[in-house]
Parts: sequence; C-alpha cells; structure tokens
Amino acid sequence: MAAAGPGSSARVGGPRRSTSGRGASVSWVVAEEIWRTAAAGEEITIEQIARARLAGSYAADCANQATDWMYRAGGTTSIEWEHALARAWRDVHVVAQNFSLLPEYYMVGGRVFLGLDPGPKLA
Repeated sequence: MAAAGPGSSARVGGPRRSTSGRGASVSWVVAEEIWRTAAAGEEITIEQIARARLAGSYAADCANQATDWMYRAGGTTSIEWEHALARAWRDVHVVAQNFSLLPEYYMVGGRVFLGLDPGPKLA
C-alpha cells in the first residue's frame, strides 16, 4: 500500500495540518514540502532541514510566548502546582527545551541561507 500524501484522507503517514497559530502554519508548509521530497524518493536538502529547524524553533517560541501571557493573566492561581495553567506552562517550556528546537537554530539556519557552513548541528 502506498503512503498517502499530507492532504489525503486515508492517512498512512506524513504531517498533519495544524492551524493553531502562525508558527504552526509555517511548520506545516515546511513539513509538507519535505514530505513531497521524501515521497518522490529525492534527497532532503540542507536548506529543507534548516527550514524545518527554523520553523520548529519559531513554533516553540510562539507557544512559549502564548503560554507566558496566559500564565501572567492567570495571576497567583497560575503558580499552584496542579493548576491547568501551571501544567500547560511547564509542558510547553519543556518541549521548547528540546535539542531540536533550541534558539541556536536561528543562527544555524541563517548560516545555511547565507551559503556558510552550518556546522555539525544539521549534519
């Protein structure tokens, strides 16, 4: 059975569209492009990898900012360990600390798009 593309209703694999924010839509566009490249049997380029890292970092930064605003809006209730806002804030910040989403990828991506050696991070 052939793998369905990202727009297919009979999903076997591929990215799933998320419209929860600007970072999510940027990530979707990048994921869809990489999916098409891989599905065509072509090699994924360093530029595509850089765009994926940049999109992921940007989405994580947007999520961090949104939860920071909600956390602050929640006042002292947000500091209660079991409160939903506190859990959401912790969860989002843990995801953003993932090695593949670090802010360092802004600089690495910039190096790629300037034609410079990105270093070992994208290898």
